[in-house]
Amino acid sequence: MQIDLHDARPGMIPTEDIVLPGNSGSVLKLQPLTNDTIFRLKIAGIKKIEVVSRDKPYDLAGPAPSAQNNDPAQPSPDPEIPSPRSAPLPPKLEIAVARNAMSADLTLVPAGPVSEELTLAALQSALRQSGITTGVNEAFLIDIVAQWTQEKQHAVFEGVARGMPPREGDNGSVEFLFNTETSLSPKVNPDGTADYREVNIYNPVGQGRKLARLRVPGKGIPGTTIFGEAVAATDGKPAVLPTGPNTEIDADGELAASIDGVVRYAGGLVEVVEGFTIDGDVDFSTGNIRFDKSVMIKGDIKPGFRVECGGDLQVEGLIEDCTLIVGGSVLCKHGFIGQGKGLLEAGGDVNLGFVMNQTVKSRKSVNIARDAVNSRIYAQNAISVHGKPLSVEGGTLMARESITLHGVGNRAGVRTGLEVGSDYTLLEELIQNEEDGLALKGKHYEYSEIIKKYRHFAAIKKRLSPQEELLVSKLEAAVAHLKGQLAALYERREAIRGGLYEIEQAYIAIGHAALPGTEFKIGEQRYTVEIEVAGSKTVRLLHHAIGIF
Repeated sequence: MQIDLHDARPGMIPTEDIVLPGNSGSVLKLQPLTNDTIFRLKIAGIKKIEVVSRDKPYDLAGPAPSAQNNDPAQPSPDPEIPSPRSAPLPPKLEIAVARNAMSADLTLVPAGPVSEELTLAALQSALRQSGITTGVNEAFLIDIVAQWTQEKQHAVFEGVARGMPPREGDNGSVEFLFNTETSLSPKVNPDGTADYREVNIYNPVGQGRKLARLRVPGKGIPGTTIFGEAVAATDGKPAVLPTGPNTEIDADGELAASIDGVVRYAGGLVEVVEGFTIDGDVDFSTGNIRFDKSVMIKGDIKPGFRVECGGDLQVEGLIEDCTLIVGGSVLCKHGFIGQGKGLLEAGGDVNLGFVMNQTVKSRKSVNIARDAVNSRIYAQNAISVHGKPLSVEGGTLMARESITLHGVGNRAGVRTGLEVGSDYTLLEELIQNEEDGLALKGKHYEYSEIIKKYRHFAAIKKRLSPQEELLVSKLEAAVAHLKGQLAALYERREAIRGGLYEIEQAYIAIGHAALPGTEFKIGEQRYTVEIEVAGSKTVRLLHHAIGIF
């Protein structure tokens, strides 16, 4: 729109532009003028317009002729039009559609100082004219109308229409027909106690026993754009039976055992192995046990004996002051007790009825049904102790992810350490690394001193015998090799220190109380309980300090 301003008086039409003095009004915004100068505005499409001065309105086209004036030479007046100040204009609607046509946003812009009211029908019409037929949020449109009525300001409203995205079909899955869990929560009795008497990880099966079947994948559900166009969906992918050693797919298309043995799920495969069962105790009648598969012991393991197995180990009785090295998971339905001479190391989960005066190490998690007394328990993942009212008394517990227990400590203030955020396997490797470094440094010093001695002899005698020269040469090669070994040890030591702690998500969960003498450790931060911490609490690191919440 182009606006030309001219000085005008009633009955006169100027023929040239006149430079006018400044005034305090604003003609371009059609606001009131503050002086009596009259302007004529030429606006395309409008024949007549009024501008109001401080005193009275002026007809910019001159005074209207009287009704009796029939002079044909006199031009007839233009038809009356409303003042621009009182003529409301409709707001400008802009609709932006997402590139994938799954959503649309609406922008409302006032078209002038006075805007028309916005109606729901106008919004609906604008969307239809844009081709949007699906997913219009009618309730949102009503809210937009209400907001515009109140504010009449530039605003952007996202998601006035949304398409329905396609839903991909669920992938097929495997339904296992035996217990695949090795981290076992004990059964909780009505009186609050817990035990493993009804729990098993040792699963003997006969030939032909069905072990797993497939669940069919789901069909995808097509979606729709806001223009009503269909969007294709993808069907789920079929699963594959985890066929492992001594298993086969039977006539029904299901996984079955091909031999009699013990079934286990390991490394993403189902396998049946030749299990080894001892009907009584491990003692002088059996001797030490070494078997590369799973082992079931229906009695106790007596003090001083050693059991090594490559698979899982299940013990129906007690484990006493012995050494257990297990490749898989462990379940002892009673406990692991003794005078502190016992060691249990497992590549999988460890599940114990209780533990006293012993050392337990798990590459996964440790679950204890009752209590842990004066024991050293290490887990790469988590430790859970279910005893009530006290779960842990004395000793040290270390887990990378979490420790969960009911109560910790005793009234005598015995020291009990709970540490999370540290990987015990890396800590052990770091200790070994430092010991190896000291040993290599010792050899390096010893060899270097011998070389110095022979070089001193050579300086005195002016030469060394061929045998001595050969010895010095070998020692120098050994020293160079030791330097390389030390450099590799130092490099590994720094890598271990960099990954030793994972403290951001680590926590200790206490269900009942932590008594004085309990020490919390997260990373390198420590906190000793001096006044009883009562109630359900969580201990974690916050702003580089240990907090109890």
